[in-house]
This record gives sequence, structure tokens and C-alpha cells, in this order.
Amino acid sequence: MEFIKSEAGSLESSDCLVSVEPSENFILEIVSTVDKQFHELIINDIKSTIEKFKNQHGISELPLKVKIEDRGALSFALKARVMTALSRSIKR
Repeated sequence: MEFIKSEAGSLESSDCLVSVEPSENFILEIVSTVDKQFHELIINDIKSTIEKFKNQHGISELPLKVKIEDRGALSFALKARVMTALSRSIKR
């Protein structure tokens, strides 16, 4: 499966911008305004969404750089943005 650069979301308050681009290895970069309060929740939401995506597409390794700029997005929004950016990154 080939991947292309993609994005989902915005930098508005209570949202997040998820950028995905091809990479040699999987890289996860997170910048969050609420990281100190919710670091573990943010990490768990992202990892569970990535695992769901990998399972849905039968992928064992994800050769992507995923960058998340979080401005206090709620859990459902964060998961939706990650899934959308990953789905858009599939080269069709």
C-alpha cells in the first residue's frame, strides 16, 4: 500500500490538525496545549485509532510520519481527525 501526504482538522480552539506524510519508519509527533493534563489520554486515543486503521486495512507496519497539533480537541474529535488523515493518505 502506498501513501501520500494528507491533513485533517484545523488549528482552531478545541480542534486539532493532523498531518500525515510518507516516511521510512513510523514517527508520531504531538504538540498539545493540554498535554500536561491529558497526555496519557491523548496518546491512548491516537494509538487505538492507528491500531484500528491498521487492522481495517491489514497493515502490520505504518511507514508514516503523523504530526498532531492539538488545541484541546475532545477525544471523539481527535480520533476522527486521525482516522480521516490516515484514510486520506492512502494513494488511490
